[in-house]
Formats: sequence, structure tokens, C-alpha cells
Amino acid sequence: MIREWLAGRIAALPAPRHVIATLVAQCNLACSHCYWAHDLRDVTSRSWDSAIATIAEWGSALTYAGRILSPEGARFIKRYIDVSGGKKPGIIDNGWTVMRHPDLLAQYEQIAVSIDGEPADHNLQRGKVGAFEKAWETVLELKRRGFDPVVSSALSPISLRHWGAFEKRILEHDIPLSTTLVWSLKETMARGKACLDD
Repeated sequence: MIREWLAGRIAALPAPRHVIATLVAQCNLACSHCYWAHDLRDVTSRSWDSAIATIAEWGSALTYAGRILSPEGARFIKRYIDVSGGKKPGIIDNGWTVMRHPDLLAQYEQIAVSIDGEPADHNLQRGKVGAFEKAWETVLELKRRGFDPVVSSALSPISLRHWGAFEKRILEHDIPLSTTLVWSLKETMARGKACLDD
């Protein structure tokens, strides 16, 4: 009954202008602001052809935001480019996996790398020592290769502590910055500290 009710309403909606795709629940980080599981379980492999065909038929822009760019995610992106007639998707990556698929770099409309602030703040918020260094090196390597990456930040009470220094770093390297606000001080800080203690 619910499926029929939804089908009638969804069919009446206009096609979305932008689709954000996430295929897997895997992640190598434990971000304090994230509401997804961090269990690194493999998901059942499936064909995404019908979803890709629908997105292409809509003419929607696509951003792949899979937390990590898995081989399945890379196949999804390649298939989308092929089916959509060469339309370039965007990607949001945590800095650890986008460089594993160098053949895709020139195929992206935009490459965003998640960095939430200065090193200690980013590492705390992302739940992994060395996360900042890896993400920052990815941004600089993309720039060395002639790309114009965007730094995508989750601004929280953790990252706000040294935000001025972070903005200065970004400006010195002429990197575009986008931010999303995450305002849950007690929960964010407690989870970030707990992640680093594990």
C-alpha cells in the first residue's frame, strides 16, 4: 500500500536537478558528525544500470559522495559518464581514495575533498590520526596536476576553535572552500574524542 501511494506521488514530481549517489556503507574514518555506521562491511554487489539510466534520462547533475571511492563506485561513475553521453559528475572524497582512480580525475566536473579545519581539529572530528595530512596532500597533489579542487568542510565546535588559521591556509593556497554547519557541541566533541581513544 505504501509503495503504491509513493509511486503515484513520485511520478508527479519533476525530475531532480541534482542527484547525490552513495553506493556503499564503507568508510575508513569515524567522523563525529556522521550518522552512518562505520563498520566497513562489504555490501552486496548489484547492478546500478537502471538507476544510472534513470539519472541520465532525467538529465540530472550527479555528485558521487561515497565516503570512499570503491571499485564499485568507480564503475558506477564510468557507467554514468557513458550512459549520459559524457556528462561529467562531481565527487566528494575524504582524501584517501580519489587518487586511486587517476583515469577518472579529468572526468569530474568538480573534485571536493573533505577537510574540517586545522590538523588536530580535523583529525579529532574525523576520528583518525593523520586524516588531515592525507586529505591536505591530496588537495595539493590535485593542484599540482592542474585541477582546481574544492575543500568541503563540516564546521563544528571542534573545527571552529582554529578556524581563522584554517581559512588563512586555504586562502594562501587559493583553494575554494565550502562549509556545512554541524552544531551539536556535546555529542560532536564526545564522539570525536571517543573515536581517537579507540
